[in-house]
Amino acid sequence: MLLLNLWLHGAARYIWYLSLHNQLVIQSGKLQQYLREKNLGTTDYADLGRTRVNISLALLDLINQMPEGEKSAVPGKLPGISEQSLKRQVLFLLAVGKVFLFLYIFTLWQSGGLTFEGFLGTMGIVFPFLPLTCPYYIRICCCTAMITRQPIS
Repeated sequence: MLLLNLWLHGAARYIWYLSLHNQLVIQSGKLQQYLREKNLGTTDYADLGRTRVNISLALLDLINQMPEGEKSAVPGKLPGISEQSLKRQVLFLLAVGKVFLFLYIFTLWQSGGLTFEGFLGTMGIVFPFLPLTCPYYIRICCCTAMITRQPIS
């Protein structure tokens, strides 16, 4: 008996969905006709307004006929990305972008497009923590220049 009751409930629900689908197809056809007449300009503006209002009211009526639990497009939790995963991905992309930017600026400096001071200034803007460590880099360059006896370029 319970099995028959469930089957009848499912069948009634299926018939209701078919009826809903048919009504939506009808409204879709009316909407396409409305858009065609609007684009062609063959119908009075007042008639177009009435047609649009009738389509809207029919769609709202169909929505009101739906059971409350089925009005949402996706039942349950919406698929997406968690906040923690998003933060990790953004951090990774920022780090990769900064590495590529560093390599580009370094290449400009090595090719003579930037002076050493320009290189350090640009790196200080790109990497805000770098000015704290700049004296260390300057000492390394000066010591290297003294050891190799080549001027700093």
